[in-house]
Amino acid sequence: MSYDRSKNFHECAVPGCGVRISSKLLMCLAHWKRVPMRIRLNVSKSYRVSAGDYMVARQAAIDSVTPKTISPSAPSASAQPGQIIKSSATTRATGNLFQGGTQNAEGRN
Repeated sequence: MSYDRSKNFHECAVPGCGVRISSKLLMCLAHWKRVPMRIRLNVSKSYRVSAGDYMVARQAAIDSVTPKTISPSAPSASAQPGQIIKSSATTRATGNLFQGGTQNAEGRN
């Protein structure tokens, strides 16, 4: 009987990444480093406690590193539907993409 090493690997959980990682990990190191520390800790703690809590924490980790896109109904004249928006300091501080003047799709004035 031979040992199949391919069963010990899967793809990073971030959509579109495709990096093969150990089945013991949620995502590749590049994405895991981008997950905020409080979410990382929650993923680790919930994995040992409850499957339901783990799935919620897992999704929060994935959402924290997945690029946000503009919906077709977003009120921005300068951005196209589906275009990736990079948040600015104003957006992170206030939660308002349009505060402080008109911003382009990259979040710059």
